[in-house]
Amino acid sequence: MSERASNSSFNAERLAILWAPVLSARGVLMLCRPIIRPMQGLHLTADLRDCAGSPSLMTDTSALRALCLAAVADAGLVAVSELFHRFDPHADRQSGVTGVVLLAESHLAVHTWPELSGVTIDAYVCNFSADNSQRAHRLVDALIAAFAPALTQRQQLQRSAPA
Repeated sequence: MSERASNSSFNAERLAILWAPVLSARGVLMLCRPIIRPMQGLHLTADLRDCAGSPSLMTDTSALRALCLAAVADAGLVAVSELFHRFDPHADRQSGVTGVVLLAESHLAVHTWPELSGVTIDAYVCNFSADNSQRAHRLVDALIAAFAPALTQRQQLQRSAPA
């Protein structure tokens, strides 16, 4: 007996959801083809140059963390964890910060280069149970506004669009 069949928590209703019924040539109903919902999401990136926003956003993990968490909440997304790291904090005030916010919808990553007055932003949201695309745009827009770049290069990728 397979592990799944012997498991007392096995749910026949779940099997019906995961497998598509197919009628054979002899009129026999069989379960054979899995129903696979396509993964869907929106991946936004932005490269910011000559940023004129608060210098603390480029070098202070607390300032960048506060900005990112506020932007996530204001966009209507849900932060579930975060990690912010300053590179070589004992060297000088020019070392950058990388911040990652794990979202219930996916993730946000921000990387700063204070010595270049540059920032990169990477935001990905899943659109499995709801379309979070507008929330992702609001998130990235808020971060770009806070860094106040002279030049912004934005990219957008629709991930695994439905067939």
